[in-house]
Amino acid sequence: MRKVILVVIFIISILLFYAKSNAVQWEHLASRGVYVYYYDLDDIQHLSEMTIQVILKQTYKDKDSVKQFFQKYAAKDESIELEDHSISTMVINCADNIVGVKSIISYKMSGEMILNTNYNKIYYLYIPSGSIYKALYDEVC
Repeated sequence: MRKVILVVIFIISILLFYAKSNAVQWEHLASRGVYVYYYDLDDIQHLSEMTIQVILKQTYKDKDSVKQFFQKYAAKDESIELEDHSISTMVINCADNIVGVKSIISYKMSGEMILNTNYNKIYYLYIPSGSIYKALYDEVC
C-alpha cells in the first residue's frame, strides 16, 4: 500500500511539473492603437550570440469594437474570419538592429486556428524607433 501511495505522489508531482513547465508566461510589452502586445518571457531563445528568437502575441484592447467592425464590414465575406489573437515567432538580430518574422498563427475566440503561416526564408527589416519591434528589441536585446 505504501508503494502505491508513493507512486501516486510521484506521478502527481511529474504532472504538476509538466503542467507548470508548459504554461506560457505572457509579459505585457506595449499597447499601440487598438492592439495590445505581449511576449513569452519563458521562451526567449538565443540562436547565436546576437540573434534572439521570441514569441509575440497580438490581441485587441476592445474586443467588442472588433466584433462590431467585423459584423458591419467583414461578416458578409465568408472567407474572412474574426481573429481573437495572433502568435508570431520573431527573430531579432540585436547587433544589426533588424527583425524578421518566422511564423504567424491566427486564432478565433474559440481557440481554433484560422491561419498558420511559416516562412521558409526570413526577410529582415530595420527596426523603426517608436515601433512595437523597437519595444521588443529594448526588452530582449
